[in-house]
Amino acid sequence: MAEQSRPAPTKAYHRKVKTGCLTCKIRRVRCDQQKPACNRCVSTGRKCDGYAQPATKSQSTPGSSSSSSTSPSAPESRQLQIRPRRLSPASPSAIASVTPTRILLPHKDPDELQVYSYFLQVAAPSISGVFGSEFWLREVPRFCLSDPAIWHAVAALGTVCRDYDFRTCSTAENVFAMRQIGTSLQHLTQPRSASSMDRWRALIASVLFTCISVVQGSYSQALVHVSSGAKIFRELEDEDKVLRKGKGGTGRASLSPISFSSVRSVLITFQIQQSIVDPSDILGSPSIRSHDDSYSAWRTYSAPEPTAVPGHVLTPGNIVRATRAGEALIFGLSFFSALYFEEVSALVASGELQLPSIAAKQRSHLRCFKEIGKTVALFEDALMSASTAGGFNIGVVDGSSSSSSGASIRAHIEKALKYLRVYHNTCRLLLHRDPDEQNPIKRLPVLKRLSESIVDLCEELMDLEAAGYGNGDGTYLIPSPPLTNPLSMVALLGFGLATRRRAVALLRRPRLEGVWDTQLSASIVEASMERQMEARDEYYAAVEREGGTLPQPVVRGTGVEEVDNGVHPQFRSAGFSMVFTGDRSADVSIHIWRDVLDGKPPYLKPIEW
Repeated sequence: MAEQSRPAPTKAYHRKVKTGCLTCKIRRVRCDQQKPACNRCVSTGRKCDGYAQPATKSQSTPGSSSSSSTSPSAPESRQLQIRPRRLSPASPSAIASVTPTRILLPHKDPDELQVYSYFLQVAAPSISGVFGSEFWLREVPRFCLSDPAIWHAVAALGTVCRDYDFRTCSTAENVFAMRQIGTSLQHLTQPRSASSMDRWRALIASVLFTCISVVQGSYSQALVHVSSGAKIFRELEDEDKVLRKGKGGTGRASLSPISFSSVRSVLITFQIQQSIVDPSDILGSPSIRSHDDSYSAWRTYSAPEPTAVPGHVLTPGNIVRATRAGEALIFGLSFFSALYFEEVSALVASGELQLPSIAAKQRSHLRCFKEIGKTVALFEDALMSASTAGGFNIGVVDGSSSSSSGASIRAHIEKALKYLRVYHNTCRLLLHRDPDEQNPIKRLPVLKRLSESIVDLCEELMDLEAAGYGNGDGTYLIPSPPLTNPLSMVALLGFGLATRRRAVALLRRPRLEGVWDTQLSASIVEASMERQMEARDEYYAAVEREGGTLPQPVVRGTGVEEVDNGVHPQFRSAGFSMVFTGDRSADVSIHIWRDVLDGKPPYLKPIEW
């Protein structure tokens, strides 16, 4: 009893340690110093930024160029104020309005440090999306601090991304970017270690140079870089398999400085973007896809199990997995018509709305769609429970989080859930048979409303991103997927001419999603829509001249676009391919279903963006 009346003991004193991870230092919490990532960060869904290297007098500055060779032999550390998350700013002054985060960086050229900070906190999160976060947010920042070739390539990429975001293209900035590229190439031509390590450097550099070329509009050069990178990757992967297999069954551990899976995800993203330029590439060319291809996530995805506390299901991992499945499912459905071209051609020629054979081939797609729907419902219930309870207790918030941090996290998760709804709705638009409306005639007005909701959500998200809403507090990250695919799908395959034109207008808002310029997508889609109208008018005029019968609407009285303005499904786009003719210009070969059925060649249309 006497012990029960004693006052609570005061908190034991612990000596502060200087070897904790950078994230825990910023949060001012005790780090358990586990490596490579501390448990304190991992268990709370945060990104562990690793450990600062102790400075010694013998250290050199890995990324310093010849212009900074006069720096002291003992490198100092700088505190640099940077933005915690990506905005879509209209002017550079937007950076100053955001609460800064302090990080420690080695002593380097001030201009290089400035563009590195922009890359780390703005460009990299934008480029990574939901599939490349490991490579762009962990592997590249770690690798570039120890390799001058990669450091200068990162500085060049940060420069061109910053110029694109702020719509600046001064001569001085161009010279700086070119100087960084030149210095990077100089270091790449100087072997530093074993052959495999030099090839890893070349692989990472090829990825960075691919991105630089795309941002600058040099797509032909980008294709050269990505082809070279894929070749090096396959060579390194084959050698690694032999190494791990070993002779006599005694394998050795992999010596790769970067995980193969993270690089593979980035290269697959490039391959998918290349398939947009040339759809035949996705079907016939050698591929770096394999059994752990992240873009096949939709095949095995399942909704998370409900938790006793509803909010605990809202972990960054659950949100990212669901978003990855949604983006991967859109990819699978987008190329469905290419994989089953004969069946889709028969459907268009028949004038029917559905064919059982096509619906049967989408059973696995439908399963994933329903699982994502379950996940959306779980997340919405968790947010509702948090609102009803008057607090926000979710899986990413630990006991050390403040109320302001909780509000920031909630805003971030609400925005992430909107992205997930966009992808879920787009998948429903692409499915051959609607899971909620089996009657194909009654489904047509549903698809028109669905197209409107996708565009409304995309516009809302773009406005939120521009305003900096839900960008987190810098201690964790839920990557945002691109909106280009959903908007393009509505413009090409959606219903309601006004809605489709709104989708094109949103694509016209200049921004980079990954390294893909949305204005290029807008130009392609706009050219395709114009060709649809032209093909319809040409066909109708020819039929009238010959005294034939005009195609009748598939279904009357539904209020969908093909009844409103005569755009019959046979005049929809069946695909396209591109040949780049210069920086930000190309010739697009547009395939219309009517031309495909008549055996006519594609229509060639020049575009600029």
